[in-house]
Amino acid sequence: MPSQKKSIEQNLFYSPLFIVFLLIIIGLTVSGLFKVSYRAQKIKAETGKLQARVEELKEENKDLASQKQYYNSTHYIEKEARLQLNMKKPGESVVFIDYDESQLEREEKIKDKHPLMINFLDWIDYFFKDGK
Repeated sequence: MPSQKKSIEQNLFYSPLFIVFLLIIIGLTVSGLFKVSYRAQKIKAETGKLQARVEELKEENKDLASQKQYYNSTHYIEKEARLQLNMKKPGESVVFIDYDESQLEREEKIKDKHPLMINFLDWIDYFFKDGK
């Protein structure tokens, strides 16, 4: 009887149906492993992108904190008060420079025709103007 049991086991393990069944199980396992590996690779790439984005946001956060600190500084507040509200410190004198519109139009025309000519005219004005 033991030899007959061995032959049944041998017939079962070496039968084509069992081998096909075993190959299908192995194929499904391998394809599952490939899917998991591919998904892990995609997740790793996504994690890298997100990590880079986190670093960018940290840098942007530092810049914004620096801007906030600057906007809250007394230097900025004084500058904006002078420019926007026309305020001045005690003992300070305010000087207004009136720019002639005709001179601006003349410079624009010359700049359109000859961009380097405006620099030349600035030097002439600097040296030969009578100190207006």
